[in-house]
Amino acid sequence: MIKKLINIYLFVLLFISLLPTNLKSENKIFLRDTTIERGVNNIIPIYGTINFSPLDNIILEFQYDARIININKIVGDPNFIIIPKNPNVQQQLRELNNALVIINSNEVQSKENGILCYFEVEGLVFSDSLADIFLNRVVINGIERNEMKGKIGTIKVRGQSFLPNFPDNLGLNYPNPFSNETRFEFNLENTTQISFFMYNSSGKEIYSSVNTPEIFEVFSYDGTLIDDPFGKSLTRGKYYVLFRPPTYDFASGVYFFGMKTDKGFYNRSFSVIK
Repeated sequence: MIKKLINIYLFVLLFISLLPTNLKSENKIFLRDTTIERGVNNIIPIYGTINFSPLDNIILEFQYDARIININKIVGDPNFIIIPKNPNVQQQLRELNNALVIINSNEVQSKENGILCYFEVEGLVFSDSLADIFLNRVVINGIERNEMKGKIGTIKVRGQSFLPNFPDNLGLNYPNPFSNETRFEFNLENTTQISFFMYNSSGKEIYSSVNTPEIFEVFSYDGTLIDDPFGKSLTRGKYYVLFRPPTYDFASGVYFFGMKTDKGFYNRSFSVIK
């Protein structure tokens, strides 16, 4: 009797071991609903179970609202499902409310209840907003996995001001990327004259408030337009500038926005899309 039970037990173990890997547990990808602050880079783990053997390649297409968040970087790790630290990533930002980030990696490994990769995410909006993350497309070993598609989690951006009250400071812009107009907040510690600049990654100046003041509109933080902001000194306080460059003069890409005050020079990078 005991020998018979042992044989049954061994048969069950053998049967389980011979099951296709993808039937042992449900393949899934998800993120835990997360709250982040505006203007701060946050590391958000993307979790998953990927049980395929062999696992040779994975293609993932995520959809999100680029008006609310930036996905600045995708990070893998030898202990994650996606192994390379900097996997092959493409961004499509033609429709900001339906932006896409696509990951394609040939260096992957099967894991159960592990980490797929990290998203480096930056919050953009001024008021509390939600960005749902969808998994639009999953291709594993060249085969579409439609059962894994759908919403995988939500990122909430808390609309708390990220600028310190003082000293002089130039904040991040919103929206970023942009095609026609964007807004930079800034602080002034003391009464000072200001000027603004746009320049490319090589340091070449493209526009400035000295030569084209009409594309830089300055407002006090309550929304009052300031007349002739570059011909006089501005008093201590919080402001913002609406920047409207004629984008037909330059290509899509990454540029820098600079602010000069009596205390120094401050700059931020931003992206332009057409």
